[in-house]
Amino acid sequence: MATTPLPAAPARGPHPLTLGTGLAAGGVVLGAFMPWAGLMGGRATVAGIDGDGLITLVLGLTGLVVLIGAGAGRAATVVQVVLAATAGAIGILDLVDLERVAATEVEVAASAPGLWVTVAGGLAWLATALAALVVGRRA
Repeated sequence: MATTPLPAAPARGPHPLTLGTGLAAGGVVLGAFMPWAGLMGGRATVAGIDGDGLITLVLGLTGLVVLIGAGAGRAATVVQVVLAATAGAIGILDLVDLERVAATEVEVAASAPGLWVTVAGGLAWLATALAALVVGRRA
């Protein structure tokens, strides 16, 4: 009687919270390079990295490094929460006070997509990192 081999176990990818944390931190990084504000009736823009976007860029990259390099544990997840909360707070602060983004005397017309991407990424990053902290998984 011939025996049939058992099927191989499916390959396990990263935990959904880990994946979500990485994607959200990546969104913060991406948002830093995009325009954050429109000036002079939308004829000119201010890039995120020309101001506070440089800080959110460093926060996002640090989060990705921690995610990839840190061992599993509560400390790495707490670091993710702090980084995400800081990036989100900077984005929200700049969204509320667009004059901070422009840092010029020129009238700011409106927020631009990069600022919204940064805020959304920061909040999603915070949500996934907090969820990971609650369920005891490494974000």
